[in-house]
Amino acid sequence: MAQWNIGIDEHGNFNPTEKENDSFVCAVVTQSSTEEVYSALKSVYRAVFGKDFLEKEDIYETFHGYRQKENVRNLLLHELWKDYPNLVKKIYMTEDRPYVVSNAQQWWLMGVQSLLLHILNSGIFAQDDYINVTIATRTLESIGFYTPATVQNAKRENKREYLDLHRKYHDFLERELQEWLNTVSSLKVRVCCHSASVNTMATLADQAVNMARPSFKEDLPSDVLEGVLCLSFLPDDQLPTLLQTGDVLGAVNAFLEGYFAKQQDALLDVANRIFDVVDKKANGALRNAAWELFIDACTKRLACRGSDGNVVKRVSALNDILEKEIESRGIPSKLQSEYFKMLSALYAHSGVVKLDEFGRMERTVVTSNEFGLPCDRWNCYLDLQLFKAQSFFNGYNFNADFMNPLLETQRSSARLLNERLGAVEKCVDDKYAAILGTLGQAAAFRGEYDKALEYFLKDYECTSEGWKSQVASYIFVVYHRQENWEKACEWFENQAGMSFEQFGETFDTSSDMWTVLNYLRLYALGLHLGKRVPQYPDSKRLRFRGNYPYGLVQKWAGVCLYLKGESPRAEIALKKSYESLKSGDSYTIKTLALPVLKMRYKLAGYDKISKRESQYKSLLEKCRESEYFTAYIADKKIFDLNDGKFDIWETAMMLPFNYA
Repeated sequence: MAQWNIGIDEHGNFNPTEKENDSFVCAVVTQSSTEEVYSALKSVYRAVFGKDFLEKEDIYETFHGYRQKENVRNLLLHELWKDYPNLVKKIYMTEDRPYVVSNAQQWWLMGVQSLLLHILNSGIFAQDDYINVTIATRTLESIGFYTPATVQNAKRENKREYLDLHRKYHDFLERELQEWLNTVSSLKVRVCCHSASVNTMATLADQAVNMARPSFKEDLPSDVLEGVLCLSFLPDDQLPTLLQTGDVLGAVNAFLEGYFAKQQDALLDVANRIFDVVDKKANGALRNAAWELFIDACTKRLACRGSDGNVVKRVSALNDILEKEIESRGIPSKLQSEYFKMLSALYAHSGVVKLDEFGRMERTVVTSNEFGLPCDRWNCYLDLQLFKAQSFFNGYNFNADFMNPLLETQRSSARLLNERLGAVEKCVDDKYAAILGTLGQAAAFRGEYDKALEYFLKDYECTSEGWKSQVASYIFVVYHRQENWEKACEWFENQAGMSFEQFGETFDTSSDMWTVLNYLRLYALGLHLGKRVPQYPDSKRLRFRGNYPYGLVQKWAGVCLYLKGESPRAEIALKKSYESLKSGDSYTIKTLALPVLKMRYKLAGYDKISKRESQYKSLLEKCRESEYFTAYIADKKIFDLNDGKFDIWETAMMLPFNYA
């Protein structure tokens, strides 16, 4: 029988009205006792500050995250990891906000439940283990259990009353969570709530929160931090009840969680029933809110398509229902531009060019009287053109000439706006930069690398800081394809924020996957050119979650291993690459499996009747469904399986620009 401790704390305000919100709940799992954790904190305190603490509370106050400056916090955490690497077995943090959420405390509580349910079902514990869960308390202002007046009066007039109310709520919370855990798990679990400023395990949980934040998490070992989807805990049969009682928005949120987060495709028919109820209520504000939830959910899921290879298919199926609703009852006019943006993103990522659909949306933007101000029309029209270009690229049509006239229009409109606002300093214009970047991509896909660099370098100069890393990645890929080692290293550093060598020492499974991909591309280029490269990373550091670009990461891992003379390990990586790329529902991503299959065919030395040959030829035939892809490969002998002497570098680069 083993003894375990779980500490839980949080970061952020959990405000459900904020679309961009960095709130998360964090749990730390350890087999260390409270005495061992306390001893470690005490030792680190002495090492960092050069003195012993006066009172026990000094330790907790010092380590309590919100009281520390960033440099002190990171110093304490580094010392803790360096001196006590076995203190923490695992850290779990919630990802995304739940669909069904009405207030901050509900969101927080859903995070606590999501973590506990995941941890208890993770297989870490044996049946006779004993698990003690310590949850860091929250302020009365945060929990919303009492009226604001009651809280303020107690805080202002009677500290003892405030503390009594605080304890009363957390006693209630302990009992409720204990009862819930008894129903969902047969393990021996005990729950208690304590402040992180007076309790060892709550303080350790507070430190885990700081470890999980972006400023530190890259320093964690690759297998320590794990994300857990934050779910609501409505029963799956709750949807009909919500509709019957008239809670339409609750039903929409429950549907979206079931359909997207829990991936219950059978729920799709419920969307029609939701719109029927909305129509019967004849409430314009309710209709607007329901539509906004549907559009926002689809937009967010498409943005996260890398972690879910089937999200395009799911959004497309839901959009069939949305389109029927528009045909029969229309869409709120103020949300039409947001819907068009979501729809054009769907078409762009599907890899199927739908010119008639883009044309229909463009005509609506230009002719409809419901689009408001001219600037709103222009921004919507420009977004459509940008997505149309990406849709072209994903179908292997690399002609973006229709974007050229938009450059001067956007420049003029931005100049006029700045003059009206009295802006005197040079202002970034992300819309203008996006046009430049799109034209640069078109040129790079066509193999016109010098022209692509002209566009990309201008794009990099005039875009905002948040987009510079992506543009630097494009510039890196161009120099990589030109086999320009020095320039490729320079622009990789611009993307990663550190040198090629430094990144190789620090990255793990929490790092940006696109940066890791470019690191492996650069590593392979170094091997190809005979450059001196660092030690090849441990395969555990390449175990990423999600579908894309994980397949490309493993592809380039395979290329690196092959060039290092480790063909058996290269085959393992290439197999992972193929499995990932073939599982997606995007036409474009499936084409990316072609060079991987060819490498696997050649590495295995199979004859013409091999399974891999038939897989390659079958996939190649499906890819020919795009006339533009057929045109692209027409003069390229490299797509023939038996094209002469095998060259892994040429095979790895047989697709254009970023598709390699």
